Amino acid sequence: MPDRERFVALGDNCVDHYRTLGVRAAGGNAVNVAVNWARAGLRSAYMGAVGPDADGELVRAEVAAQGVDVSRLRTLPGATGVTLIELTADGERQLVEEAFGVTADYRPSADDLDAVAGAAIAHCSSLSGFEEAVGGLAQRGVRVSCDFSTRHRRDGLRDVEVAFYSWESTADDGARALLRDALAGGATVAVVTCGRHGSLAGSDGELVFVPAEQVEVVDTLGAGDSYIAAFLQALLERRPLIECAARGTAAAADCCRRFGGFPQAATEAVSQAAAARGHAVATKQRRTDDGGN
Repeated sequence: MPDRERFVALGDNCVDHYRTLGVRAAGGNAVNVAVNWARAGLRSAYMGAVGPDADGELVRAEVAAQGVDVSRLRTLPGATGVTLIELTADGERQLVEEAFGVTADYRPSADDLDAVAGAAIAHCSSLSGFEEAVGGLAQRGVRVSCDFSTRHRRDGLRDVEVAFYSWESTADDGARALLRDALAGGATVAVVTCGRHGSLAGSDGELVFVPAEQVEVVDTLGAGDSYIAAFLQALLERRPLIECAARGTAAAADCCRRFGGFPQAATEAVSQAAAARGHAVATKQRRTDDGGN
């Protein structure tokens, strides 16, 4: 039976290891998108794979604690993915090392895809067997979005309604060419996020630009995922493209004000560690504890 109020994210997860702070927190694009939906009051589910280890238990527990359905989160032989992160003084995150672990081998089964049928949308990220999964979702009548991040796939996007990309520069001619190529490759909507330089969004005959909000940045990790979750929610509400991008921008800015991809159990420990080191995260976390962002 169709369940048009359910939002599903499929694909990567990891434990974000902030080496300088000694903190490990659940994350990953698909996880962060699913959690952001749940925190916005939407019914969301996450499908992916973790290893039979402490990191896998951390991911499962933290995502479930946010109200996300993890009943189809598999445990596979091997290790849970880990991303080693360092923060610069201005809050920019640097990915020092990425070990994808069992998530690199995760493929949703036919039964998984059947379980997604009828959902409002399925967001995919870092899926092994991408074409098979996206094609299977489309055949089941599910609207599909994909995060191509820095893996700029520009063709074979016929079954992708929304294609997301990141661009490490201003919204220049290169970013606009990437967006146009994605649309020509079959995507219905294409979005190119340019970090502090704003974002571009386009569809057939329409192109919009929204500048980034100026905020005191604590940590940029997860900002793009927050953008995606808010953009898709607005799109499904049939908001104009400019409003979808504006809502994504606001969500990304809010994420930059706090530590990690989403608030979780590690936050308190981070606050204590940051206070001991005089890190800017401590100031931000006190603000959050006082009820603000």
